[in-house]
Amino acid sequence: MLVPINDYKEKYVRKAGGIVAIIGGAIGLFVAFGMVFIGSVGASVAENADLTELEEAITVTDEETGDEIDLDLAAGLETMGKSAERAGWFGLIFSVVALGLGIWAIMAKNWMPGAGIIVASVLGVVLGSLAMILPMVITGIGGILALFPISEAAASED
Repeated sequence: MLVPINDYKEKYVRKAGGIVAIIGGAIGLFVAFGMVFIGSVGASVAENADLTELEEAITVTDEETGDEIDLDLAAGLETMGKSAERAGWFGLIFSVVALGLGIWAIMAKNWMPGAGIIVASVLGVVLGSLAMILPMVITGIGGILALFPISEAAASED
């Protein structure tokens, strides 16, 4: 039996959106694990490294007063490492949420998992830093696809 192309599209576009969201979430997991690793290494290096020679070699002067400014490279490196680690954890959380919602979108017949995927992708970019933009854009595209409605005729064939 030949299926009209519109029924085919309505029936499988939501499943395709779930699959795209799962792919984006899986890529996001790799990126987030990398961010957590890099942030942890940066924070631990800052705690254990002796950066006094490097701080003495770099001279920074205030333009208005001409006074030298003391640098605290260890504190700056530790702050950057902790913020990268925190962004990685947020990216990890929202990637796992996108994976779960993508699985739900494959099986669901309503729009709710698609909306959840879009919210998770936006929060993943905002809280997970700019490094999470590629996986979360892929996830957001999957969420948009998962929003498409399924007609009654296509839903009754499942």
